[in-house]
Amino acid sequence: MQLVAPLSERLYSVARYESYLKAQQPRATQLLVTGLNYRITPAVVLKAEWIGSRHNTIGAPDGFMSSLSILF
Repeated sequence: MQLVAPLSERLYSVARYESYLKAQQPRATQLLVTGLNYRITPAVVLKAEWIGSRHNTIGAPDGFMSSLSILF
């Protein structure tokens, strides 16, 4: 589930909840991602995210991540 809210013409707030249930695991891994997306151009987005987890059996990283997305 993901929620995106515009803060300005180029800046967006993003919140995402993810749940993964592996076979034969008693609990699902739950990830909460919050961050900001800055649209440099219509095809280029700079992302900064904070990821937290509960019952992390899939080895998903916790902490701060950043990325640059380019749409071709």
